[in-house]
Amino acid sequence: MRTAHRRGTHAIGPVRADNRRLAAAGFDGAEAADPGAVAPTAAAFTAVLGERPNQISRLRYDVVPDAAALTDPAGLDTAVSSADLRSAVAVLPAYLTRWLATEIPTADPAQIELARAQVWQWVHTGVELRDTGTTVTADSVRVLLDELAFDDDRYELARLLVEELCLGPVLPPSAALAAYDLID
Repeated sequence: MRTAHRRGTHAIGPVRADNRRLAAAGFDGAEAADPGAVAPTAAAFTAVLGERPNQISRLRYDVVPDAAALTDPAGLDTAVSSADLRSAVAVLPAYLTRWLATEIPTADPAQIELARAQVWQWVHTGVELRDTGTTVTADSVRVLLDELAFDDDRYELARLLVEELCLGPVLPPSAALAAYDLID
Protein backbone atom coordinates (compact mmCIF):
# COMPACT_ATOMS: atom_id res chain seq x y z
CA MET A 1 0.00 0.00 0.00
CA ARG A 2 2.79 2.41 0.87
CA THR A 3 4.52 1.71 -2.45
CA ALA A 4 1.31 2.17 -4.46
CA HIS A 5 0.53 5.48 -2.76
CA ARG A 6 4.11 6.68 -3.12
CA ARG A 7 3.71 6.03 -6.85
CA GLY A 8 0.42 7.95 -6.95
CA THR A 9 -1.84 5.00 -7.56
CA HIS A 10 -4.59 3.21 -5.65
CA ALA A 11 -3.74 0.48 -3.18
CA ILE A 12 -6.21 -2.35 -3.63
CA GLY A 13 -6.52 -4.98 -0.94
CA PRO A 14 -6.97 -8.70 -1.48
CA VAL A 15 -10.16 -10.69 -1.89
CA ARG A 16 -11.81 -12.02 1.27
CA ALA A 17 -9.90 -9.74 3.61
CA ASP A 18 -11.33 -7.77 6.53
CA ASN A 19 -12.27 -4.70 4.49
CA ARG A 20 -12.83 -2.47 7.52
CA ARG A 21 -9.27 -3.22 8.62
CA LEU A 22 -7.92 -2.60 5.10
CA ALA A 23 -9.71 0.75 4.86
CA ALA A 24 -8.50 1.82 8.30
CA ALA A 25 -4.93 0.86 7.33
CA GLY A 26 -5.07 3.13 4.27
CA PHE A 27 -6.12 0.94 1.35
CA ASP A 28 -8.34 2.58 -1.26
CA GLY A 29 -10.46 -0.45 -2.08
CA ALA A 30 -10.42 -4.22 -2.31
CA GLU A 31 -11.28 -6.92 -4.79
CA ALA A 32 -14.72 -8.46 -4.38
CA ALA A 33 -14.89 -12.23 -4.77
CA ASP A 34 -18.31 -12.15 -6.41
CA PRO A 35 -21.09 -9.65 -7.22
CA GLY A 36 -22.70 -10.20 -3.83
CA ALA A 37 -19.53 -8.99 -2.10
CA VAL A 38 -19.41 -5.63 -3.90
CA ALA A 39 -21.91 -3.76 -1.69
CA PRO A 40 -20.40 -4.85 1.67
CA THR A 41 -16.89 -4.14 0.39
CA ALA A 42 -17.93 -0.67 -0.81
CA ALA A 43 -19.71 0.03 2.48
CA ALA A 44 -16.60 -0.81 4.50
CA PHE A 45 -14.49 1.62 2.47
CA THR A 46 -17.16 4.35 2.37
CA ALA A 47 -17.33 4.21 6.16
CA VAL A 48 -13.66 5.21 6.31
CA LEU A 49 -13.31 7.32 3.17
CA GLY A 50 -16.55 9.27 3.46
CA GLU A 51 -16.67 11.59 0.46
CA ARG A 52 -12.98 11.18 -0.39
CA PRO A 53 -12.32 9.08 -3.52
CA ASN A 54 -9.15 7.49 -2.13
CA GLN A 55 -6.35 7.69 0.44
CA ILE A 56 -3.45 8.15 -1.95
CA SER A 57 -2.18 11.09 0.09
CA ARG A 58 -1.81 8.74 3.07
CA LEU A 59 1.76 7.54 2.58
CA ARG A 60 2.16 5.47 5.76
CA TYR A 61 5.76 6.32 6.58
CA ASP A 62 5.28 4.18 9.69
CA VAL A 63 5.25 1.09 7.47
CA VAL A 64 8.71 -0.03 6.45
CA PRO A 65 8.65 -2.51 3.56
CA ASP A 66 10.82 -5.53 4.21
CA ALA A 67 11.61 -7.62 1.13
CA ALA A 68 12.58 -10.64 3.22
CA ALA A 69 9.30 -10.51 5.17
CA LEU A 70 7.30 -10.27 1.94
CA THR A 71 8.72 -13.57 0.72
CA ASP A 72 8.76 -15.42 4.07
CA PRO A 73 5.62 -17.55 4.48
CA ALA A 74 6.34 -18.23 8.18
CA GLY A 75 4.02 -15.48 9.43
CA LEU A 76 1.17 -16.23 7.04
CA ASP A 77 -2.11 -17.81 8.02
CA THR A 78 -2.03 -20.89 5.82
CA ALA A 79 -5.24 -22.36 7.20
CA VAL A 80 -6.79 -23.87 4.09
CA SER A 81 -9.96 -25.96 4.11
CA SER A 82 -11.02 -28.67 1.70
CA ALA A 83 -13.69 -26.22 0.48
CA ASP A 84 -10.97 -23.63 -0.26
CA LEU A 85 -9.04 -26.19 -2.28
CA ARG A 86 -12.14 -27.40 -4.12
CA SER A 87 -13.17 -23.82 -4.96
CA ALA A 88 -9.71 -22.90 -6.27
CA VAL A 89 -9.45 -26.06 -8.37
CA ALA A 90 -13.04 -25.89 -9.68
CA VAL A 91 -12.75 -22.41 -11.17
CA LEU A 92 -9.74 -23.35 -13.30
CA PRO A 93 -11.13 -25.90 -15.80
CA ALA A 94 -14.43 -23.99 -15.92
CA TYR A 95 -12.59 -20.83 -16.95
CA LEU A 96 -10.10 -22.52 -19.27
CA THR A 97 -12.68 -24.48 -21.27
CA ARG A 98 -14.48 -21.21 -22.07
CA TRP A 99 -11.20 -19.43 -22.76
CA LEU A 100 -10.02 -22.22 -25.09
CA ALA A 101 -13.32 -21.87 -26.97
CA THR A 102 -12.52 -18.13 -27.33
CA GLU A 103 -15.65 -17.34 -25.33
CA ILE A 104 -15.73 -14.74 -22.61
CA PRO A 105 -15.28 -16.59 -19.30
CA THR A 106 -17.44 -15.55 -16.36
CA ALA A 107 -14.54 -15.54 -13.92
CA ASP A 108 -12.14 -12.63 -13.59
CA PRO A 109 -8.64 -13.39 -14.97
CA ALA A 110 -7.16 -12.20 -11.66
CA GLN A 111 -9.25 -14.82 -9.86
CA ILE A 112 -7.80 -17.50 -12.13
CA GLU A 113 -4.24 -16.32 -11.57
CA LEU A 114 -4.80 -16.28 -7.82
CA ALA A 115 -6.44 -19.72 -7.82
CA ARG A 116 -3.70 -21.39 -9.82
CA ALA A 117 -0.95 -19.76 -7.76
CA GLN A 118 -2.65 -20.82 -4.53
CA VAL A 119 -3.09 -24.40 -5.68
CA TRP A 120 0.53 -24.53 -6.88
CA GLN A 121 1.74 -23.14 -3.56
CA TRP A 122 -0.44 -25.47 -1.49
CA VAL A 123 0.82 -28.50 -3.42
CA HIS A 124 4.48 -27.46 -3.29
CA THR A 125 4.49 -26.49 0.38
CA GLY A 126 2.45 -29.48 1.52
CA VAL A 127 -0.31 -27.45 3.15
CA GLU A 128 -2.48 -29.46 5.52
CA LEU A 129 -6.23 -28.94 5.18
CA ARG A 130 -7.57 -27.67 8.50
CA ASP A 131 -10.86 -29.58 8.34
CA THR A 132 -9.57 -32.98 7.21
CA GLY A 133 -5.94 -32.99 8.28
CA THR A 134 -4.90 -34.27 4.85
CA THR A 135 -2.01 -32.77 2.94
CA VAL A 136 -2.58 -31.11 -0.42
CA THR A 137 -0.75 -33.14 -3.05
CA ALA A 138 -0.68 -33.37 -6.82
CA ASP A 139 -2.70 -36.57 -6.50
CA SER A 140 -5.38 -34.90 -4.37
CA VAL A 141 -5.70 -32.16 -7.01
CA ARG A 142 -6.03 -34.80 -9.73
CA VAL A 143 -8.77 -36.56 -7.73
CA LEU A 144 -10.62 -33.24 -7.46
CA LEU A 145 -10.26 -32.70 -11.20
CA ASP A 146 -11.80 -36.16 -11.73
CA GLU A 147 -14.70 -35.29 -9.41
CA LEU A 148 -15.23 -31.90 -11.05
CA ALA A 149 -15.12 -33.16 -14.65
CA PHE A 150 -17.96 -31.89 -16.84
CA ASP A 151 -19.17 -32.58 -20.35
CA ASP A 152 -17.25 -30.29 -22.69
CA ASP A 153 -15.05 -31.20 -25.66
CA ARG A 154 -12.29 -29.02 -24.24
CA TYR A 155 -12.36 -30.32 -20.65
CA GLU A 156 -9.46 -32.76 -21.08
CA LEU A 157 -7.31 -30.08 -22.67
CA ALA A 158 -8.26 -27.64 -19.91
CA ARG A 159 -7.48 -30.31 -17.31
CA LEU A 160 -4.01 -30.86 -18.77
CA LEU A 161 -3.48 -27.13 -18.68
CA VAL A 162 -4.59 -26.99 -15.02
CA GLU A 163 -2.10 -29.74 -14.23
CA GLU A 164 0.65 -27.82 -16.03
CA LEU A 165 -0.25 -24.59 -14.23
CA CYS A 166 -0.66 -26.07 -10.75
CA LEU A 167 1.39 -29.23 -10.49
CA GLY A 168 4.59 -28.55 -12.43
CA PRO A 169 7.90 -27.98 -10.64
CA VAL A 170 7.88 -24.27 -11.50
CA LEU A 171 4.92 -21.88 -11.34
CA PRO A 172 4.34 -20.67 -14.92
CA PRO A 173 4.24 -16.86 -15.24
CA SER A 174 0.68 -16.74 -16.56
CA ALA A 175 -2.29 -18.98 -17.28
CA ALA A 176 -3.00 -17.04 -20.47
CA LEU A 177 0.55 -17.39 -21.79
CA ALA A 178 0.43 -21.13 -21.17
CA ALA A 179 -2.87 -21.42 -23.03
CA TYR A 180 -2.40 -19.16 -26.08
CA ASP A 181 -1.01 -21.92 -28.30
CA LEU A 182 -3.99 -24.15 -27.49
CA ILE A 183 -6.76 -21.87 -28.74
CA ASP A 184 -8.82 -23.30 -31.64
